[in-house]
Amino acid sequence: MVSTQSTGGLIPGDYYIRPIMKEYQFTPGSKMLTISEGLEVEVEVEARRVAFSCYGKVTTLNGTPQSGAVVEAVGTGEDCTVLEEGTTGPDGVYRIRGLSPNCAITVSVRSDKIRKPPAG
Repeated sequence: MVSTQSTGGLIPGDYYIRPIMKEYQFTPGSKMLTISEGLEVEVEVEARRVAFSCYGKVTTLNGTPQSGAVVEAVGTGEDCTVLEEGTTGPDGVYRIRGLSPNCAITVSVRSDKIRKPPAG
């Protein structure tokens, strides 16, 4: 994966950078660099995708988006120890990151974690 990130306005000094994104592994995992006055510094980082995500929408039977529902993804095999969750936004949409490849997953809405609308 190739991506360019630029950060301007840093004062001269030593900086520690560490790229983080749940579904990727980065090489190098971190790097120390020194910014000098008036100089531009380039750092090359390689990203390799190691996990995946799923997304969807939770609605009531009449199509109303369900906000605040906890959606859970659980691995269903001997070697699948995946347990990840996501929460639906106001539009009922969720995204669960960090799912292992080659692993069967069961996705379900945790009924004990659905926020009930206020009465009235």
